[in-house]
Amino acid sequence: MVVFPSRQKMFLQTCILLEDYFDYRKKALYWLATVGRNHQQKLLKLLIF
Repeated sequence: MVVFPSRQKMFLQTCILLEDYFDYRKKALYWLATVGRNHQQKLLKLLIF
């Protein structure tokens, strides 16, 4: 099997893009989790007081 340099380059770029995408998704999920937790605590405080 012969892999052309241009196709190999495209494959590498795609891998890098996917890594960036998953990293961004992890950060977004983490951010949503922390923000959600903060809001839950604020709501609980409002309900208590």
